Amino acid sequence: MMEFRQLRTFRAVADHLSFTRAAKRLNMAQSSVSAQIRALEEELTVKLFDRIGRRVLLTDAGTKLYAYAKRVEGMTEEIRSEVTGETYTRGSLTIRVPETLAAVYMPAVVERFHAQHPDVRLKFINCSDRQLREELNSGSIDLAFLIVDAIHFKQVNVRMLRTEPMVLVAAASHPLAAKKRVRPMDLKGQTFLLPTTDCSYRKSFERSLARAHVAVKILDFSSVLSMRFCLERGVGLTVCPEVAVMEELANGTLKRLNWEMPDPDPPVLMIWHAEKWCSPLLRQFMVFSEEVMLEGS
Repeated sequence: MMEFRQLRTFRAVADHLSFTRAAKRLNMAQSSVSAQIRALEEELTVKLFDRIGRRVLLTDAGTKLYAYAKRVEGMTEEIRSEVTGETYTRGSLTIRVPETLAAVYMPAVVERFHAQHPDVRLKFINCSDRQLREELNSGSIDLAFLIVDAIHFKQVNVRMLRTEPMVLVAAASHPLAAKKRVRPMDLKGQTFLLPTTDCSYRKSFERSLARAHVAVKILDFSSVLSMRFCLERGVGLTVCPEVAVMEELANGTLKRLNWEMPDPDPPVLMIWHAEKWCSPLLRQFMVFSEEVMLEGS
């Protein structure tokens, strides 16, 4: 019969993708870790990990079990907290957040949170609204932030934290930077540098271009920092939250173009599953996030 300790061991191996590091974290012999995983695989009649050379990778079955293992752990913490009145000081939180928000606001959130909960493991993942519904439903993530007008998921709680002013920017040397006013047709054929990690507001911008029948060239960047470096060299333009380029606008390496955004500034949404137990740790992280983002309004 599957046991909770096996799920706890499985989750440790999945977190570290290493039997050695999992054994160290659990204060167990590596042979005991391997034995528990082997017993769990035999119980479920599936393979949970692929071992390729020295690499350990989750199989599809392992990925599915990981979500359930996290939910079981959350339920265990809930029972302990409610029955004993304990305030949990250990554990982990997995948070999806756009790179811009992570770079601008999360340092202050992490500083406050870590000062009170130094033993809690925080895992931040770049924004992706494609798998968000499934991740919230499965419990593989605890909390998500999006820069988006609205979200149409069932069984989720959504809290608006602030609106994020958007700007059209380019290097001061860019030809459009000299124009007193940039019209939609001025953007036709222009090269835009857009992030894949801040996907929600990007989609809104692309819809605006489509409504205006304006075709542009798009270069995709997985890193906002790399994108900014290219912008500063005059490669193209971008639309982004103003807070992401405040320093560059102030020192003149980037210039805000006079273009009226066709859509209102999008809100920053904090999202979590409606049926998820909000542990004391998760509630504290949410409070700090709201405080920090409101301070930045």
